[in-house]
Amino acid sequence: MDWQALGFTDDPLKTAPITKTTLSLFTGHDKEIHICQRVLTGSNIRVVIEGARGVGTTSFANFLRFSAENKKLYLTPRAEIKVEPGWRSETLLAAIISNLVRELELRSEFEPYLSDERFQSAKSLSSRIAETYRSFGLDAFGFGGSYGKQAGAVSQPVIVASTTLEGVVKLISSMD
Repeated sequence: MDWQALGFTDDPLKTAPITKTTLSLFTGHDKEIHICQRVLTGSNIRVVIEGARGVGTTSFANFLRFSAENKKLYLTPRAEIKVEPGWRSETLLAAIISNLVRELELRSEFEPYLSDERFQSAKSLSSRIAETYRSFGLDAFGFGGSYGKQAGAVSQPVIVASTTLEGVVKLISSMD
């Protein structure tokens, strides 16, 4: 079907979540969007979006985050943080820091800030955490060997100082 002839830039019936480039395809939920946007202007706010698989929770979240990013209200990383079973709060904090470090490195507008001590501290922590998830191992009955990211259960990373995340957040907040 020729969706452009109907005024759409893409197939509005796609099941893939809304992205930054397909933001204009999101429709509906005006009341919920208004409520969430108003709530998100507060400080220290978290919004949980819950719903059954396939009903549009990711698209709704993407619409909120990309709309806020377009208004330069928030830094919104491209990749979602996928939480794994058995994670502790330190593990989630480590994943958040690693995600922010990667995002700042990927965006050219943040290049002047990459030499900042707070960023370097977060990057160092991110590297140490990545090494925690690498392991040496032996195959069953002592035959063979392996090195690399271990599948399944892995040891948890060392406790992460919240001051590291706080430093990165303050650095991001100070950016124009």
